[in-house]
Amino acid sequence: MMDKREKYNWDEIQKFYDNDNSLRDVTKKFGCAMATMTKAVKNGKLKTRDKNNAMKIAKIKYPQKHSDETREKISKIRKQFIKDDPDKVPYRLYHYSRHMPYTEKYFIELFKNENIDLKYHLDVGVYQLDFYKEDIKLCVEIDGNQHFYDKRIMESDIRRTEYLESLGWKVFRIRWSDYQKKKYEEKEQVVEYIKNLIEIMGRKQK
Repeated sequence: MMDKREKYNWDEIQKFYDNDNSLRDVTKKFGCAMATMTKAVKNGKLKTRDKNNAMKIAKIKYPQKHSDETREKISKIRKQFIKDDPDKVPYRLYHYSRHMPYTEKYFIELFKNENIDLKYHLDVGVYQLDFYKEDIKLCVEIDGNQHFYDKRIMESDIRRTEYLESLGWKVFRIRWSDYQKKKYEEKEQVVEYIKNLIEIMGRKQK
């Protein structure tokens, strides 16, 4: 029997999820925020499948949109762009895409649900910050794998961090691929760390 205080029927959601549906499907059908489901998993209200099974279902439900030939063409264009204009890659290629990346949507929702006072996108010099709290000069960056495997981007990130630190900014980076692999308790620790960082830096400003 569903608790009247509960907004969602987790038994019904569990049955839907177990019928080879993804968490993305759950959000669309029941209107749950991803952060709400994270808490439900943590509290034992929703049991999720292991990573291997999740990947198998995802490949079936969300097949690649591009053919191998098309993906190869996109890769060549991207590599040529990096070669011709390396200094602008992190700024222009990754921050000014036509669509907001899923990672940034995820953290906008997460920070909102956790009452973390971080705003989205701020231009500082030639750089654009992912998330920030300007009064204490805290910058939170969400890094994809290109920030760790592409030498030019890595070098640009070093220059970027040095520039921001010279202006008094504190830069905290979250590697998305590592974050995804974390258990729910470990993700909560990241959230708590950011909250504590904001509190400590706020005290120093007073």
